[in-house]
Amino acid sequence: MDGRKRCNPRATDSKLGITVKRNKLSNARSDYSLCEILSRQLLKSVIVFLGNRAAARLRPTCKLFDSLGKSLQQFPHFHGSLEDKKTFNSGTNPGQAMGFYATNKSRMAPNLVLAFLQEPSNFHDKNKDLNSLAQRFPHAEIMGCFSEGILGMSHTSAKEIETMDRVPKTALSYGYIPDSVFKSLTFTMEELLQGNISEKMAGACGGKGGIGWKGFLVISTRDCAEALNRLFDELHKTYPYAEVAGGLTTSECGVFGCNRGKSPTHLWSGCTVMCFGGRVKLDTFSVQHDARAVRRSLSKAKHTLSECGLRCACSVLFTCWMRGMQYHGKENVESKEAWKLLKPAPVNGIFAGGEIGPRSSRIRGLRGGPAKVSGFTAVFALISIDSELIQE
Repeated sequence: MDGRKRCNPRATDSKLGITVKRNKLSNARSDYSLCEILSRQLLKSVIVFLGNRAAARLRPTCKLFDSLGKSLQQFPHFHGSLEDKKTFNSGTNPGQAMGFYATNKSRMAPNLVLAFLQEPSNFHDKNKDLNSLAQRFPHAEIMGCFSEGILGMSHTSAKEIETMDRVPKTALSYGYIPDSVFKSLTFTMEELLQGNISEKMAGACGGKGGIGWKGFLVISTRDCAEALNRLFDELHKTYPYAEVAGGLTTSECGVFGCNRGKSPTHLWSGCTVMCFGGRVKLDTFSVQHDARAVRRSLSKAKHTLSECGLRCACSVLFTCWMRGMQYHGKENVESKEAWKLLKPAPVNGIFAGGEIGPRSSRIRGLRGGPAKVSGFTAVFALISIDSELIQE
């Protein structure tokens, strides 16, 4: 029998069928294509197991792999918007938000949300805002805070709001990043002082102490500033290669976190932590000088990411409340620099009462060093993914 003759397709997915095909492949005079050896269903199972990065790399191989990869690949998308709270619950059309988008057919529900809300006028509005946020993004891990000054994407550029508007605003960054793990956690002041944060994190993550977290965003109330040093020491001890960035909120309304499908947790005093794992990458650096230093550091960061085959999906800025109009002499300086150099990645963040990040502004391959609470600093956190996953 000719060794090139194909096997009975009915036996393809059985152990016997795979064994017969393997023997035919080894006995053949020349190489077979995987398309001839394995069934489409088995190839789909292999691609799903390998993940989106493998699907993206397989697509240029042949027409069949292109078809299979396109049908299985989950494309990332990320958006940023600056919204009025009175329209908050109705949602934002992604076409009106700023960012990069997957096609409508392949768009997945967001799995990560960063929300910064200007403080409400009463307690009832606060609960209403947080519940509507959880209802709008039921499949996402959510973290954020209330702050007097926020920054986000408005129309065609970034905008900074240093003081309370007549109508309170909400700065959102939200999207879907495949092959990634996110976890939103909240800690009270008492839990921070007691220590054993890493054990509590492992317990909150379903006992998955082996998750290799790559970075953490930390937002805290100002009264927890001293207790945060214990948190940073434990994070760096348990996850020595993870980046940490964040800020202290200037509002008295506290911080919040929300796990997918659950009610949000609000703390008047404490901190919220977003953990990043999987294919996503979090890089941090700090700047303590003028707009030229901001532009130079962002340019270096973009170049370093490009060399590593990465692209920024979203940038989060925690800048000192004194580094706005009164320092630069004009509005929207730092946020616009981030948008110009990293677009279409949206930017959002807060004007903080203390910035959490590395003391050094040197890029060093985008590894900034141990996190500390600083003042009069702009701390950037860049959420990055593989460039080949992005669908223009």
